[in-house]
Amino acid sequence: MFSPFSLILGGGSARGIAHIWVIQRLEELRVTPTEVVGTSMWAIVWAFYSAGFSTEKMKKVLEDMTFLKLVDFDMGRGGIQGKKVMQFLREHLGEIQFSDLKIPLTIIAVNINSGETILFRTGNVVDAIRASISIPGVFVPFQMHHESYIDGGITANLPIEYARKQEKKVIAVSVYKKPGSSSDIVSDGFFSNTPFARVYKTLQKSLDIILLQNEVRSIGTRKDALVLYPENSVEYHEFDKRDILIQSGYDASLKIEKYLQKKRSFLFFQ
Repeated sequence: MFSPFSLILGGGSARGIAHIWVIQRLEELRVTPTEVVGTSMWAIVWAFYSAGFSTEKMKKVLEDMTFLKLVDFDMGRGGIQGKKVMQFLREHLGEIQFSDLKIPLTIIAVNINSGETILFRTGNVVDAIRASISIPGVFVPFQMHHESYIDGGITANLPIEYARKQEKKVIAVSVYKKPGSSSDIVSDGFFSNTPFARVYKTLQKSLDIILLQNEVRSIGTRKDALVLYPENSVEYHEFDKRDILIQSGYDASLKIEKYLQKKRSFLFFQ
C-alpha cells in the first residue's frame, strides 16, 4: 500500500518535457497523486495527461512542438506573443477548465505589477498555462483580467510550499540547469550569427541562477520530500531532444516506489 502524496513539478521550458517520465512511472505503479502543483512547461505535460492523453500519445503530440513552430515575435512589445502556443494547446485541449480535471491542479504564475505569486486553480487551463510560461525577455507578459503575468518560476520554480494538502509524502521533480553548465549558445545552429545570441545566453544563465536559488528555498520548506533531478544538459529551446529528457527522467523516477512504501519520510536527493 502506497502513502498518499503531492506531486510538485518544476519549470524549465523544453526540459519540462522530462515530466512525461514521472507520469509513465506512476502509471506503472498504479498510483495517483492527491494533487499536482507546478509552473511553466510542466503544466502543459500534466494538462495533456489530465485530459486523457496516454504517455505515448503525449510523446507523439510533442513531436510537433518545436521552438520555431511556436515562435511569433511581437516586434513592438519585444518577445514572443504566445498566440501560436495557445493555438497549439487549444487544438489538442480545447477550452478545458480546472473543474474538468480529475486531479486537483495548481499552476503558478507571477503578477508582474505587484510581484505577487498567483495560484491558478479555477478557470481556463490554457490561459493559466500561457501565464505560467511567460519567461521574462522571451515571452510577452500575458494579459488577463486587466493584469499582466510572467513565468511562475521567477518566485517558485519548484513550488513545494504551495501544496494545499498536507500529505505525509511529497515528490518533487526539478529540471533546472546548474549554472555554469550551459553549452555555447552562440555556436548553436538556431542562434548562431544573430544579435540575439549573446543576449539569450546571458538571459538563460541569469534564469538558471534565479531558479536554483528559489528551488533551494522551496526544498527547505519540506526537507522530507523526495527531490529528483533528471538529465539537465538540454537547453531551454531544445525541444528536439525530448527523447533524452524522457529517458533520463524515467531512470531518475525509479526511486519513487521505495519512497512511497516507507512509513516515515527522509530527505532524498538523486
